[in-house]
Amino acid sequence: MNKQQLLETSRTNWTVDKRELVGPNGEPTPAFGIFRGDTNKCLGIVGSKYVPTQNEEILDMLLEAAARVNISGERGGFLGDGQKVYYQFPLTDVTIGGSDNKRFLTALTSHDGSAPIGFGATNVTVVCANTFYMALRESQRVRHTKNSHGRLAIIISQLQNSLTQEEQFVEKLIELSKINIPEVVTDEFIVGIIGGDGEAGRTKNRILDFKQAIATEYNTHGNTAYALFNATTRFTNYMMGHKSIEHKRESLIHGTAYNINNRGLELISETYTPLYTPELSELSELSL
Repeated sequence: MNKQQLLETSRTNWTVDKRELVGPNGEPTPAFGIFRGDTNKCLGIVGSKYVPTQNEEILDMLLEAAARVNISGERGGFLGDGQKVYYQFPLTDVTIGGSDNKRFLTALTSHDGSAPIGFGATNVTVVCANTFYMALRESQRVRHTKNSHGRLAIIISQLQNSLTQEEQFVEKLIELSKINIPEVVTDEFIVGIIGGDGEAGRTKNRILDFKQAIATEYNTHGNTAYALFNATTRFTNYMMGHKSIEHKRESLIHGTAYNINNRGLELISETYTPLYTPELSELSELSL
């Protein structure tokens, strides 16, 4: 798929421009608006130093950088009315815990001043969207300033760094698939992530949903640390009652779902992995 085709299929073949905003009586203000060219809708309010970056410019840099590591563009899209735009490039699929995992390099930019230009690797499994939040957290970013244009060397560096980070994360998931977790940990894990004592109605329902997600993943992948992490992303993707697709994506990128996924991975990596990895447990016992 070439650049024009990707712009058209992703519905991102539009431009933005920065306009000075005036007060109710026509007086000047220090604020500027970023307006979408085809709809004339204001996507966000920014400061004087903000320099908009066009969708096509982001895609041009990505395509040139991706060509150097033999990756081609596949899809893209936008959130809301165009406040955030993203493109995805397929990477080599991997098998973790017996399941095939599709992998993408994702580029994200914003037109409302809420996020810089960023690049990160993502995993999307056959059964659920996985680790999108992780890619954004690990990505290297470029701010929307006058220096952001023409920084292809930095973009290429970000691409290569993201690939390295993504490969390291995949290796981590493969290791998690080899670690068995006792079922008695389930309640402790859930409360450690979403909190509460389970008595309040909403919290109680969330705990029940989380338990169902864990049961499903344990049934598929066995009682492993990888299954526990997959259950966390299953819960945040499908069981949190997102109001819309846009709300879901926002939550996974830097909202409540992002925080839950992040906390889940921290608990698994820092608490349960040392406890239930045989060689690490033996070392711990010897040190007592």
